Amino acid sequence: KVSPDEVAVGDIIVVKPGEKIPLDGKIVEGEAQLDTSALTGESVPRTAKAGDSVLAGMINKTGVLTIEVSKLFGESS
Repeated sequence: KVSPDEVAVGDIIVVKPGEKIPLDGKIVEGEAQLDTSALTGESVPRTAKAGDSVLAGMINKTGVLTIEVSKLFGESS
């Protein structure tokens, strides 16, 4: 575990079930249901899989996601 402001663009992070996605990025491995209600107000979880973009603040509900960071901490949602 590291602080989100120590992660660089292009780094790979792992987000486990129950954790909040800390930085914007693209899923490179895994599939999960994401709670996007904090960002969109939508109460229905969204399915995300490899190749999909994700935003900081989404909550991983079901699977382990490997994410390639696309924005620094100060620029992320």
